[in-house]
Amino acid sequence: MKKLCYYAVAATMFLAACNESLNEATEVEKDSNESNVEQISNKSHWGNKIEDPYTVDHMRLAFKELMKKNNSLSKAGVSVEQIEPTHLHLKFIPKNEEEYDLLEKDTILNVVPIPFDYDLEGFDGIYRDPECPEGQPTYQYAVVRLNHKLPNVEYIVLDSLFMPFEDDYDQETISKKAGFKRIWDDLELESIKLTGNFNEEDYIPPSLSKRYYPNGKVEYTDDYIGKVGVPNAKIHVNFSTHSHNGYTNSDGTFKINGRFSYKVHFHVYFKNNDCAIYNGLRAYEQYEAASYSGGRMITCNNFHIDESLDKKAAATMHMAGYNYVNNLLNIKQRLDNGPIKLCMDYNNSNPSMHFWYRNSGNIVDLVNIIRDRRREFGAAINAITGLMLECYSKDHYISNYDTLLQENWRACVEQAITAKYYKNYTSSSFEAYNKTTRGLFIELMNRGYSLYTLESNMKKIAKLEDKKQWDSFKESLKNGRSNSERATLDNLFNYWRKK
Repeated sequence: MKKLCYYAVAATMFLAACNESLNEATEVEKDSNESNVEQISNKSHWGNKIEDPYTVDHMRLAFKELMKKNNSLSKAGVSVEQIEPTHLHLKFIPKNEEEYDLLEKDTILNVVPIPFDYDLEGFDGIYRDPECPEGQPTYQYAVVRLNHKLPNVEYIVLDSLFMPFEDDYDQETISKKAGFKRIWDDLELESIKLTGNFNEEDYIPPSLSKRYYPNGKVEYTDDYIGKVGVPNAKIHVNFSTHSHNGYTNSDGTFKINGRFSYKVHFHVYFKNNDCAIYNGLRAYEQYEAASYSGGRMITCNNFHIDESLDKKAAATMHMAGYNYVNNLLNIKQRLDNGPIKLCMDYNNSNPSMHFWYRNSGNIVDLVNIIRDRRREFGAAINAITGLMLECYSKDHYISNYDTLLQENWRACVEQAITAKYYKNYTSSSFEAYNKTTRGLFIELMNRGYSLYTLESNMKKIAKLEDKKQWDSFKESLKNGRSNSERATLDNLFNYWRKK
Protein backbone atom coordinates (compact mmCIF):
# COMPACT_ATOMS: atom_id res chain seq x y z
CA MET A 1 0.00 0.00 0.00
CA LYS A 2 2.90 2.34 0.73
CA LYS A 3 4.21 1.77 -2.78
CA LEU A 4 0.78 2.52 -4.21
CA CYS A 5 0.54 5.79 -2.27
CA TYR A 6 4.02 6.74 -3.37
CA TYR A 7 3.12 6.07 -7.00
CA ALA A 8 -0.02 8.19 -6.75
CA VAL A 9 1.86 11.07 -5.12
CA ALA A 10 4.67 10.89 -7.68
CA ALA A 11 2.20 10.91 -10.54
CA THR A 12 0.36 13.90 -9.10
CA MET A 13 3.60 15.83 -8.55
CA PHE A 14 4.76 15.06 -12.11
CA LEU A 15 1.52 16.26 -13.68
CA ALA A 16 1.51 19.35 -11.49
CA ALA A 17 5.08 20.19 -12.51
CA CYS A 18 4.22 19.75 -16.17
CA ASN A 19 1.19 21.99 -15.89
CA GLU A 20 3.05 24.63 -13.90
CA SER A 21 6.00 24.84 -16.28
CA LEU A 22 3.73 25.03 -19.29
CA ASN A 23 0.93 27.04 -17.69
CA GLU A 24 1.00 29.85 -20.24
CA ALA A 25 0.95 27.49 -23.24
CA THR A 26 -1.81 25.42 -21.67
CA GLU A 27 -3.99 28.48 -21.17
CA VAL A 28 -3.55 29.47 -24.82
CA GLU A 29 -4.64 25.98 -25.79
CA LYS A 30 -7.81 26.25 -23.68
CA ASP A 31 -8.70 29.69 -25.03
CA SER A 32 -8.37 28.61 -28.66
CA ASN A 33 -9.96 25.17 -28.26
CA GLU A 34 -13.44 26.11 -29.47
CA SER A 35 -12.32 27.82 -32.68
CA ASN A 36 -9.73 25.14 -33.29
CA VAL A 37 -12.38 22.42 -33.33
CA GLU A 38 -14.31 24.32 -35.98
CA GLN A 39 -11.23 24.83 -38.14
CA ILE A 40 -10.25 21.18 -37.91
CA SER A 41 -13.74 19.99 -38.80
CA ASN A 42 -14.06 22.33 -41.77
CA LYS A 43 -10.55 22.19 -43.21
CA SER A 44 -9.48 18.58 -42.84
CA HIS A 45 -12.76 16.65 -42.59
CA TRP A 46 -11.81 14.96 -39.38
CA GLY A 47 -15.36 14.47 -38.18
CA ASN A 48 -16.42 15.12 -34.60
CA LYS A 49 -14.31 15.54 -31.52
CA ILE A 50 -14.77 12.59 -29.20
CA GLU A 51 -14.53 12.10 -25.47
CA ASP A 52 -11.54 9.95 -24.60
CA PRO A 53 -12.67 6.82 -22.71
CA TYR A 54 -9.16 6.14 -21.40
CA THR A 55 -8.74 9.24 -19.24
CA VAL A 56 -8.41 8.69 -15.50
CA ASP A 57 -11.61 10.66 -14.85
CA HIS A 58 -13.69 8.62 -17.30
CA MET A 59 -12.26 5.33 -16.07
CA ARG A 60 -13.16 6.25 -12.48
CA LEU A 61 -16.72 7.08 -13.51
CA ALA A 62 -16.95 3.82 -15.42
CA PHE A 63 -15.70 1.88 -12.40
CA LYS A 64 -18.32 3.44 -10.15
CA GLU A 65 -21.04 2.56 -12.68
CA LEU A 66 -19.85 -1.03 -12.81
CA MET A 67 -19.94 -1.24 -9.01
CA LYS A 68 -23.58 -0.11 -9.05
CA LYS A 69 -24.44 -2.85 -11.53
CA ASN A 70 -22.35 -5.61 -9.98
CA ASN A 71 -21.27 -5.51 -6.34
CA SER A 72 -19.25 -8.68 -6.80
CA LEU A 73 -16.59 -6.59 -8.56
CA SER A 74 -15.18 -5.79 -5.15
CA LYS A 75 -13.94 -9.38 -5.06
CA ALA A 76 -11.43 -8.46 -7.74
CA GLY A 77 -9.48 -6.69 -5.03
CA VAL A 78 -9.44 -3.26 -6.69
CA SER A 79 -10.88 0.11 -5.81
CA VAL A 80 -11.50 3.41 -7.58
CA GLU A 81 -8.58 4.93 -5.68
CA GLN A 82 -6.23 2.63 -7.57
CA ILE A 83 -7.18 4.18 -10.91
CA GLU A 84 -4.20 6.52 -11.21
CA PRO A 85 -2.29 7.80 -14.28
CA THR A 86 -0.26 5.20 -16.15
CA HIS A 87 0.18 7.19 -19.40
CA LEU A 88 0.08 10.81 -20.62
CA HIS A 89 -1.55 12.25 -23.73
CA LEU A 90 0.89 14.91 -24.97
CA LYS A 91 0.94 17.67 -27.56
CA PHE A 92 4.45 18.70 -28.62
CA ILE A 93 5.30 22.11 -30.06
CA PRO A 94 8.61 21.77 -31.96
CA LYS A 95 10.02 25.14 -33.02
CA ASN A 96 12.45 24.02 -35.72
CA GLU A 97 13.96 21.07 -37.59
CA GLU A 98 16.32 20.19 -34.74
CA GLU A 99 13.48 19.86 -32.23
CA TYR A 100 11.35 17.94 -34.71
CA ASP A 101 14.22 15.50 -35.28
CA LEU A 102 14.56 14.99 -31.51
CA LEU A 103 10.96 13.80 -31.43
CA GLU A 104 11.43 11.59 -34.48
CA LYS A 105 14.51 9.90 -32.99
CA ASP A 106 12.56 8.78 -29.93
CA THR A 107 11.17 5.51 -31.27
CA ILE A 108 9.34 4.73 -28.01
CA LEU A 109 7.57 8.09 -28.09
CA ASN A 110 6.42 7.57 -31.70
CA VAL A 111 4.88 10.97 -32.40
CA VAL A 112 2.24 11.51 -35.10
CA PRO A 113 1.01 14.83 -36.58
CA ILE A 114 -2.68 14.23 -35.81
CA PRO A 115 -4.54 14.40 -32.45
CA PHE A 116 -6.12 11.27 -31.04
CA ASP A 117 -9.45 12.71 -29.92
CA TYR A 118 -11.28 12.90 -33.29
CA ASP A 119 -13.23 10.17 -35.06
CA LEU A 120 -11.23 10.84 -38.27
CA GLU A 121 -14.15 9.89 -40.49
CA GLY A 122 -13.18 10.81 -44.07
CA PHE A 123 -9.71 11.99 -43.04
CA ASP A 124 -7.35 11.89 -46.04
CA GLY A 125 -4.09 11.70 -44.10
CA ILE A 126 -2.85 15.21 -44.91
CA TYR A 127 -3.06 17.86 -42.22
CA ARG A 128 -1.35 20.93 -40.87
CA ASP A 129 -2.73 22.51 -37.71
CA PRO A 130 -4.19 25.95 -38.62
CA GLU A 131 -2.94 27.35 -35.32
CA CYS A 132 0.69 26.39 -36.00
CA PRO A 133 2.92 29.39 -36.86
CA GLU A 134 4.28 29.46 -40.41
CA GLY A 135 7.81 28.15 -40.69
CA GLN A 136 7.44 25.73 -37.75
CA PRO A 137 6.75 22.00 -37.88
CA THR A 138 3.10 21.20 -37.26
CA TYR A 139 2.20 20.04 -33.76
CA GLN A 140 2.99 16.44 -32.88
CA TYR A 141 1.03 14.12 -30.59
CA ALA A 142 1.94 11.09 -28.53
CA VAL A 143 0.71 8.77 -25.80
CA VAL A 144 3.57 7.75 -23.54
CA ARG A 145 3.98 5.91 -20.27
CA LEU A 146 4.28 8.11 -17.22
CA ASN A 147 7.96 7.51 -16.41
CA HIS A 148 9.31 7.98 -19.94
CA LYS A 149 12.11 10.55 -20.22
CA LEU A 150 10.92 13.13 -22.77
CA PRO A 151 13.07 15.01 -25.32
CA ASN A 152 13.81 18.66 -24.62
CA VAL A 153 10.89 19.98 -26.69
CA GLU A 154 8.00 22.09 -25.41
CA TYR A 155 4.83 20.12 -24.78
CA ILE A 156 1.38 20.31 -23.20
CA VAL A 157 -0.17 17.56 -21.11
CA LEU A 158 -3.60 17.14 -22.67
CA ASP A 159 -4.75 14.45 -20.24
CA SER A 160 -3.68 11.67 -17.91
CA LEU A 161 -4.70 8.16 -18.91
CA PHE A 162 -5.33 4.80 -17.29
CA MET A 163 -4.15 1.94 -19.55
CA PRO A 164 -2.33 -0.47 -17.21
CA PHE A 165 -1.97 -3.41 -19.60
CA GLU A 166 -0.31 -1.77 -22.60
CA ASP A 167 2.45 -4.00 -23.99
CA ASP A 168 5.15 -1.36 -23.53
CA TYR A 169 4.41 -0.79 -19.82
CA ASP A 170 6.62 -2.03 -16.99
CA GLN A 171 5.85 -5.28 -15.15
CA GLU A 172 5.90 -3.68 -11.70
CA THR A 173 2.96 -1.43 -12.55
CA ILE A 174 1.09 -4.34 -14.17
CA SER A 175 1.42 -6.34 -10.97
CA LYS A 176 0.04 -3.40 -8.99
CA LYS A 177 -2.98 -3.26 -11.28
CA ALA A 178 -3.34 -7.03 -11.64
CA GLY A 179 -6.77 -7.02 -10.07
CA PHE A 180 -8.08 -4.88 -12.92
CA LYS A 181 -7.21 -7.63 -15.36
CA ARG A 182 -10.31 -9.53 -14.26
CA ILE A 183 -12.63 -6.63 -15.00
CA TRP A 184 -10.71 -4.72 -17.71
CA ASP A 185 -12.91 -5.70 -20.66
CA ASP A 186 -16.04 -4.64 -18.77
CA LEU A 187 -14.40 -1.46 -17.48
CA GLU A 188 -13.18 -0.42 -20.93
CA LEU A 189 -16.56 -1.12 -22.52
CA GLU A 190 -18.41 0.81 -19.80
CA SER A 191 -16.15 3.83 -20.32
CA ILE A 192 -16.62 3.65 -24.11
CA LYS A 193 -20.39 3.69 -23.55
CA LEU A 194 -20.30 6.51 -20.98
CA THR A 195 -18.28 8.71 -23.36
CA GLY A 196 -20.74 8.16 -26.22
CA ASN A 197 -18.32 6.17 -28.38
CA PHE A 198 -20.09 2.81 -28.47
CA ASN A 199 -21.17 1.42 -31.83
CA GLU A 200 -22.18 -2.23 -32.10
CA GLU A 201 -20.64 -2.59 -35.57
CA ASP A 202 -17.25 -1.28 -34.39
CA TYR A 203 -17.08 -3.22 -31.13
CA ILE A 204 -14.97 -6.39 -30.93
CA PRO A 205 -16.20 -8.69 -28.12
CA PRO A 206 -13.58 -10.13 -25.72
CA SER A 207 -13.84 -13.58 -27.31
CA LEU A 208 -12.41 -12.05 -30.51
CA SER A 209 -10.40 -9.08 -29.25
CA LYS A 210 -8.03 -11.34 -27.32
CA ARG A 211 -6.83 -12.48 -30.71
CA TYR A 212 -7.20 -9.17 -32.54
CA TYR A 213 -3.89 -7.62 -33.41
CA PRO A 214 -4.32 -5.32 -36.47
CA ASN A 215 -2.50 -6.84 -39.41
CA GLY A 216 -2.51 -6.79 -43.19
CA LYS A 217 -0.52 -5.64 -46.21
CA VAL A 218 0.16 -2.26 -47.83
CA GLU A 219 0.66 -2.28 -51.58
CA TYR A 220 0.29 -0.21 -54.73
CA THR A 221 0.26 -0.92 -58.44
CA ASP A 222 3.39 0.02 -60.32
CA ASP A 223 2.76 0.75 -63.99
CA TYR A 224 5.64 -1.53 -65.04
CA ILE A 225 5.88 -4.18 -62.33
CA GLY A 226 2.30 -4.62 -61.12
CA LYS A 227 1.31 -4.96 -57.46
CA VAL A 228 4.17 -4.13 -55.12
CA GLY A 229 4.27 -4.35 -51.31
CA VAL A 230 5.45 -1.14 -49.59
CA PRO A 231 8.41 -2.09 -47.35
CA ASN A 232 9.55 -0.50 -44.07
CA ALA A 233 6.72 2.07 -43.92
CA LYS A 234 5.48 3.34 -40.55
CA ILE A 235 2.03 2.07 -39.54
CA HIS A 236 -0.06 3.90 -36.95
CA VAL A 237 -3.34 2.56 -35.57
CA ASN A 238 -5.51 4.01 -32.84
CA PHE A 239 -8.90 4.12 -31.22
CA SER A 240 -8.87 7.42 -29.34
CA THR A 241 -5.65 7.46 -27.24
CA HIS A 242 -5.30 3.70 -27.34
CA SER A 243 -2.63 3.62 -30.06
CA HIS A 244 0.21 1.52 -31.40
CA ASN A 245 2.83 1.84 -34.13
CA GLY A 246 4.74 -0.61 -36.25
CA TYR A 247 6.46 -1.05 -39.62
CA THR A 248 5.77 -3.10 -42.70
CA ASN A 249 8.10 -5.97 -43.56
CA SER A 250 10.10 -6.20 -46.77
CA ASP A 251 7.00 -7.46 -48.61
CA GLY A 252 4.65 -4.80 -47.20
CA THR A 253 2.96 -7.01 -44.57
CA PHE A 254 2.54 -5.85 -40.98
CA LYS A 255 1.22 -6.97 -37.60
CA ILE A 256 0.73 -4.44 -34.81
CA ASN A 257 1.85 -5.55 -31.35
CA GLY A 258 -1.22 -4.25 -29.53
CA ARG A 259 -4.62 -5.76 -28.74
CA PHE A 260 -7.78 -3.76 -29.44
CA SER A 261 -11.45 -4.21 -28.59
CA TYR A 262 -12.66 -1.63 -31.08
CA LYS A 263 -12.13 -0.79 -34.74
CA VAL A 264 -8.95 1.23 -35.20
CA HIS A 265 -8.07 4.08 -37.52
CA PHE A 266 -5.23 3.10 -39.83
CA HIS A 267 -2.50 5.32 -41.32
CA VAL A 268 0.62 4.68 -43.39
CA TYR A 269 3.51 7.14 -43.19
CA PHE A 270 6.17 6.96 -45.89
CA LYS A 271 9.01 7.24 -43.42
CA ASN A 272 11.43 5.17 -41.36
CA ASN A 273 14.80 5.60 -39.69
CA ASP A 274 16.59 5.60 -43.06
CA CYS A 275 14.37 7.69 -45.34
CA ALA A 276 11.41 10.08 -45.00
CA ILE A 277 9.24 11.49 -47.79
CA TYR A 278 7.67 14.91 -47.18
CA ASN A 279 4.58 16.13 -48.96
CA GLY A 280 4.00 19.51 -50.63
CA LEU A 281 5.86 22.47 -52.01
CA ARG A 282 6.48 23.91 -48.54
CA ALA A 283 7.09 20.55 -46.92
CA TYR A 284 10.37 21.75 -45.42
CA GLU A 285 8.34 24.16 -43.28
CA GLN A 286 5.37 21.91 -42.63
CA TYR A 287 7.32 18.76 -41.79
CA GLU A 288 4.31 16.72 -42.88
CA ALA A 289 5.37 13.23 -43.88
CA ALA A 290 3.60 11.93 -46.96
CA SER A 291 0.92 9.55 -45.75
CA TYR A 292 -2.06 7.42 -46.65
CA SER A 293 -5.18 7.02 -44.51
CA GLY A 294 -6.82 3.62 -44.82
CA GLY A 295 -9.93 4.42 -42.75
CA ARG A 296 -11.16 1.94 -40.15
CA MET A 297 -10.08 -1.67 -39.92
CA ILE A 298 -11.37 -4.54 -37.77
CA THR A 299 -9.76 -7.64 -39.26
CA CYS A 300 -6.81 -8.44 -41.50
CA ASN A 301 -6.83 -5.84 -44.29
CA ASN A 302 -4.93 -5.33 -47.52
CA PHE A 303 -4.60 -1.63 -48.31
CA HIS A 304 -4.13 -0.65 -51.93
CA ILE A 305 -2.71 2.84 -52.50
CA ASP A 306 -4.29 3.67 -55.83
CA GLU A 307 -6.86 6.33 -55.06
CA SER A 308 -4.65 9.31 -55.94
CA LEU A 309 -1.57 9.84 -58.08
CA ASP A 310 0.31 11.85 -55.47
CA LYS A 311 0.13 8.98 -52.96
CA LYS A 312 1.31 6.51 -55.62
CA ALA A 313 4.17 8.90 -56.30
CA ALA A 314 4.98 9.04 -52.58
CA ALA A 315 4.97 5.23 -52.47
CA THR A 316 7.31 5.14 -55.47
CA MET A 317 9.71 7.61 -53.86
CA HIS A 318 9.56 5.62 -50.63
CA MET A 319 10.40 2.49 -52.62
CA ALA A 320 13.38 4.31 -54.15
CA GLY A 321 14.65 5.29 -50.70
CA TYR A 322 14.28 1.70 -49.48
CA ASN A 323 16.17 0.35 -52.48
CA TYR A 324 18.91 2.96 -52.13
CA VAL A 325 19.54 2.06 -48.49
CA ASN A 326 19.24 -1.70 -48.97
CA ASN A 327 20.78 -2.09 -52.43
CA LEU A 328 23.87 0.10 -52.44
CA LEU A 329 25.84 -2.43 -54.46
CA ASN A 330 28.80 -2.21 -52.06
CA ILE A 331 29.15 1.58 -52.16
CA LYS A 332 29.55 3.33 -48.84
CA GLN A 333 27.25 6.31 -49.10
CA ARG A 334 25.20 6.67 -45.93
CA LEU A 335 24.04 9.63 -43.91
CA ASP A 336 25.79 9.94 -40.56
CA ASN A 337 22.93 11.66 -38.75
CA GLY A 338 19.24 10.99 -39.23
CA PRO A 339 17.25 9.75 -42.20
CA ILE A 340 17.42 10.81 -45.82
CA LYS A 341 14.80 13.55 -46.26
CA LEU A 342 13.12 14.14 -49.62
CA CYS A 343 10.36 16.63 -50.36
CA MET A 344 7.99 16.38 -53.30
CA ASP A 345 5.40 18.62 -54.93
CA TYR A 346 3.04 16.61 -57.10
CA ASN A 347 0.57 18.49 -59.27
CA ASN A 348 -2.23 16.25 -60.53
CA SER A 349 -3.52 18.83 -63.01
CA ASN A 350 -0.06 19.27 -64.51
CA PRO A 351 1.67 15.91 -65.19
CA SER A 352 4.99 16.75 -63.64
CA MET A 353 6.85 16.22 -60.42
CA HIS A 354 9.40 18.28 -58.53
CA PHE A 355 11.97 16.94 -56.09
CA TRP A 356 13.85 18.68 -53.35
CA TYR A 357 16.38 17.46 -50.90
CA ARG A 358 16.87 19.21 -47.62
CA ASN A 359 20.37 20.11 -46.52
CA SER A 360 20.73 22.45 -43.55
CA GLY A 361 17.54 24.25 -44.48
CA ASN A 362 18.43 24.75 -48.15
CA ILE A 363 16.05 23.39 -50.75
CA VAL A 364 17.44 22.47 -54.16
CA ASP A 365 15.06 21.97 -57.08
CA LEU A 366 16.47 18.87 -58.71
CA VAL A 367 14.18 17.77 -61.48
CA ASN A 368 10.87 18.35 -63.19
CA ILE A 369 9.81 15.19 -65.02
CA ILE A 370 6.86 13.73 -66.90
CA ARG A 371 4.62 11.56 -64.74
CA ASP A 372 6.09 8.06 -64.93
CA ARG A 373 6.84 5.54 -62.17
CA ARG A 374 10.30 4.64 -63.51
CA ARG A 375 11.30 8.26 -63.96
CA GLU A 376 10.04 9.17 -60.48
CA PHE A 377 12.01 6.27 -58.98
CA GLY A 378 15.15 7.19 -60.93
CA ALA A 379 14.87 10.88 -60.08
CA ALA A 380 14.52 10.02 -56.39
CA ILE A 381 17.69 7.89 -56.55
CA ASN A 382 19.45 10.79 -58.29
CA ALA A 383 18.25 13.18 -55.59
CA ILE A 384 19.37 10.92 -52.74
CA THR A 385 22.79 10.51 -54.33
CA GLY A 386 23.10 14.28 -54.59
CA LEU A 387 22.16 14.57 -50.93
CA MET A 388 24.91 12.12 -50.04
CA LEU A 389 27.49 14.25 -51.84
CA GLU A 390 26.32 17.33 -49.93
CA CYS A 391 25.98 15.83 -46.47
CA TYR A 392 28.06 12.71 -46.22
CA SER A 393 31.04 12.39 -43.92
CA LYS A 394 34.17 14.05 -45.26
CA ASP A 395 36.06 10.93 -44.22
CA HIS A 396 34.75 9.41 -47.45
CA TYR A 397 34.13 12.34 -49.75
CA ILE A 398 35.95 15.49 -50.78
CA SER A 399 33.98 18.63 -50.01
CA ASN A 400 34.97 20.53 -53.15
CA TYR A 401 33.76 18.11 -55.83
CA ASP A 402 32.96 20.06 -58.95
CA THR A 403 29.52 19.97 -60.58
CA LEU A 404 30.64 17.76 -63.44
CA LEU A 405 31.94 15.05 -61.13
CA GLN A 406 28.80 15.14 -58.97
CA GLU A 407 26.49 14.89 -61.99
CA ASN A 408 28.47 11.95 -63.37
CA TRP A 409 28.22 10.11 -60.09
CA ARG A 410 24.53 10.83 -59.52
CA ALA A 411 23.63 9.66 -63.03
CA CYS A 412 25.69 6.51 -62.57
CA VAL A 413 24.09 5.52 -59.23
CA GLU A 414 20.64 6.31 -60.63
CA GLN A 415 21.27 4.00 -63.57
CA ALA A 416 22.70 1.16 -61.45
CA ILE A 417 20.03 1.00 -58.73
CA THR A 418 17.04 1.81 -60.92
CA ALA A 419 18.04 -0.72 -63.59
CA LYS A 420 18.26 -3.36 -60.87
CA TYR A 421 14.65 -2.61 -59.88
CA TYR A 422 13.21 -1.85 -63.33
CA LYS A 423 14.70 -4.15 -65.93
CA ASN A 424 16.01 -2.48 -69.11
CA TYR A 425 15.88 0.96 -67.51
CA THR A 426 17.87 3.70 -69.22
CA SER A 427 18.67 6.67 -67.03
CA SER A 428 16.95 9.90 -67.99
CA SER A 429 20.21 11.50 -66.95
CA PHE A 430 22.12 9.38 -69.46
CA GLU A 431 19.71 10.40 -72.20
CA ALA A 432 20.48 14.00 -71.37
CA TYR A 433 24.20 13.43 -70.89
CA ASN A 434 25.03 11.09 -73.78
CA LYS A 435 26.60 13.91 -75.75
CA THR A 436 28.59 15.38 -72.87
CA THR A 437 31.32 14.36 -70.46
CA ARG A 438 28.59 13.60 -67.91
CA GLY A 439 28.02 10.19 -69.51
CA LEU A 440 31.50 8.91 -68.61
CA PHE A 441 30.62 7.09 -65.37
CA ILE A 442 27.59 5.35 -66.87
CA GLU A 443 29.72 4.19 -69.79
CA LEU A 444 32.36 2.87 -67.39
CA MET A 445 29.71 1.01 -65.40
CA ASN A 446 28.21 -0.45 -68.57
CA ARG A 447 31.67 -1.73 -69.49
CA GLY A 448 31.96 -3.72 -66.26
CA TYR A 449 33.30 -1.29 -63.65
CA SER A 450 31.32 -1.65 -60.40
CA LEU A 451 30.01 1.30 -58.42
CA TYR A 452 32.37 0.27 -55.66
CA THR A 453 35.41 0.51 -57.97
CA LEU A 454 34.31 3.87 -59.34
CA GLU A 455 33.61 5.23 -55.87
CA SER A 456 36.98 4.07 -54.52
CA ASN A 457 38.89 5.76 -57.33
CA MET A 458 36.67 8.85 -57.35
CA LYS A 459 37.97 9.76 -53.89
CA LYS A 460 41.33 10.59 -55.48
CA ILE A 461 39.98 13.42 -57.62
CA ALA A 462 37.91 16.56 -57.20
CA LYS A 463 37.57 18.01 -60.71
CA LEU A 464 37.01 16.02 -63.86
CA GLU A 465 37.66 19.11 -65.95
CA ASP A 466 41.21 19.24 -64.65
CA LYS A 467 43.35 17.41 -67.26
CA LYS A 468 45.81 16.16 -64.66
CA GLN A 469 43.08 14.71 -62.43
CA TRP A 470 41.25 13.31 -65.46
CA ASP A 471 44.39 11.36 -66.40
CA SER A 472 45.01 10.36 -62.79
CA PHE A 473 41.49 8.94 -62.54
CA LYS A 474 42.01 7.02 -65.78
CA GLU A 475 45.34 5.56 -64.66
CA SER A 476 43.90 4.46 -61.30
CA LEU A 477 41.22 2.46 -63.15
CA LYS A 478 43.89 0.68 -65.21
CA ASN A 479 45.39 -1.08 -62.20
CA GLY A 480 45.14 -4.84 -62.57
CA ARG A 481 43.70 -4.62 -66.09
CA SER A 482 45.00 -6.35 -69.23
CA ASN A 483 46.74 -4.42 -72.03
CA SER A 484 43.63 -4.61 -74.21
CA GLU A 485 41.45 -3.26 -71.39
CA ARG A 486 43.96 -0.46 -70.80
CA ALA A 487 43.80 0.46 -74.48
CA THR A 488 40.01 0.46 -74.34
CA LEU A 489 40.13 2.81 -71.34
CA ASP A 490 42.45 5.18 -73.24
CA ASN A 491 40.03 5.29 -76.16
CA LEU A 492 37.03 5.70 -73.87
CA PHE A 493 38.52 8.61 -71.93
CA ASN A 494 39.72 10.28 -75.14
CA TYR A 495 36.20 9.97 -76.60
CA TRP A 496 34.48 11.52 -73.57
CA ARG A 497 37.19 14.09 -73.09
CA LYS A 498 36.23 15.61 -76.45
CA LYS A 499 32.56 15.90 -75.51
